Amino acid sequence: MAQTLKVTTPEALDATVNFLKLNEIRLPITTVVDGAVVRLGVEIAIGKTVTFSIIGTTNAQFCSQDGTTLLGKTISYGEGVRSVYFKTNGNFDLSISNKHNIKSWGADGFLSTPNSSVVGASTSLDLKNIKFSPYSQLAGYKIFKGELKSINKTSLTLLDISTDTASTNQVTGELTSSVFNPGLLTNLLISGNKNITGDVSTLTLSNLLRFSVGGTSLSGTLPALNANIVTLDINNTNIAMNLSVLNGKNITSTFNLAGSLATGNIENIGSISKAEIFALNGLNISGDVSKIHDNCYFIANSNGMEFKNRKADLSTTFWTNKKATRQYILATERIRLVSGVDQYLIDMASLELAPSSVSGSAYLRTISIIGTRTAASDAAVATLAGKGVTVVMLSSN
Repeated sequence: MAQTLKVTTPEALDATVNFLKLNEIRLPITTVVDGAVVRLGVEIAIGKTVTFSIIGTTNAQFCSQDGTTLLGKTISYGEGVRSVYFKTNGNFDLSISNKHNIKSWGADGFLSTPNSSVVGASTSLDLKNIKFSPYSQLAGYKIFKGELKSINKTSLTLLDISTDTASTNQVTGELTSSVFNPGLLTNLLISGNKNITGDVSTLTLSNLLRFSVGGTSLSGTLPALNANIVTLDINNTNIAMNLSVLNGKNITSTFNLAGSLATGNIENIGSISKAEIFALNGLNISGDVSKIHDNCYFIANSNGMEFKNRKADLSTTFWTNKKATRQYILATERIRLVSGVDQYLIDMASLELAPSSVSGSAYLRTISIIGTRTAASDAAVATLAGKGVTVVMLSSN
């Protein structure tokens, strides 16, 4: 019996349907603030051109940065362009003619509204839809979804797919060194993706300048870090680390170990010059608190309290003598001192509040200690009160 091949030509398709074209990608745009100017941050690769189109029943249009000039529903840009502006109206699709011509997804932010903390629109991007695109950067808060294995690591230097644990835009899968190129990637930020699993002890992180995995399901022991690392966030995870990993490092950006399994001697963070350190909340730590950096004016441990669903054992920190180079009072929140309480208070009474502590929140002018003091520090407490500092002595847990 003869076989018949039936071919459906394009003319037979529904002409009213705007079908997705080869290499095209469409971002579903949901308006949050009608009429807002929204910036889409994508960088076009060298020698390439991309056409952007607004598809759907909407009055949304592309526009100038200030929104005063409307540019229609279709616009084209060439290499190096990092910003595409549009005015919102209803929900629609934003078409990008060739996804392979985009070098960076999330150039200086994925979606933003100039001069406003409220972004006028939201969107999502499934990683599988750009799996074969040669991008060097993925960056966007609550934007990406899909599986880690869909990431194209070939040219990837920055991976920032952080989200909120309550967001529907979540990336899942196991984080292994095969997901990224350890010799090329310098930024790995995946915080909030609660279903990302893996053992960090198997990862090569020595090339990373920023490492943020708070709120994920990662576990294991943190390996060696880059000497110049500026961001470290493992909060609310089952990741363990010894503070000795941080010896000699100065983390100038985000620093958060709270609610993790980190432990060790507090003296190992003496090179971190942040003015306020909350990073140790809920951790079991030891060592001499007086070795904290001179530029630190506040440090918290919340010792003995449940933090991030974890209650640390009792810390064994202590105080010897303030460094001669310390200029300002070191305020504390639930720091346990097993010895040296009187000396700490006497040392602080000899100093003044930092200007930022005088004008800042009340906790910057509060000394909260778990420990025992004697009459030897009565005068110091009175002196501190005269300087606007409240001393709170807490009983042992």
